[in-house]
Amino acid sequence: MKFQEIAIGTRFGFEGEEYVKTSAMLATSSAGKQRLIRRSANLTSLDAATTPIASSQAASDSVDRQQTLQAFEIFYQACIQVAGEDPRLASARQHFLSALT
Repeated sequence: MKFQEIAIGTRFGFEGEEYVKTSAMLATSSAGKQRLIRRSANLTSLDAATTPIASSQAASDSVDRQQTLQAFEIFYQACIQVAGEDPRLASARQHFLSALT
């Protein structure tokens, strides 16, 4: 398995040592030492339940379209209060809304 494919918190073996993935680029050894791990590094699974990041996890990270629109409108109104009615702001808003469809 590859480092980029596993979830944070997953235990794995690399170059004869045991590590836990602690961020997108770092792992911590069983001795407490942090190390940068290449995304393409070949790892050995140490957890019985180790699986690559599942699409269900990716789906749970997605946001609802309606919630996104509501949050953006609140943000847009705050921008108007700060910047005023600027045509560039209105254009950027329209560009954002078009990108969502």
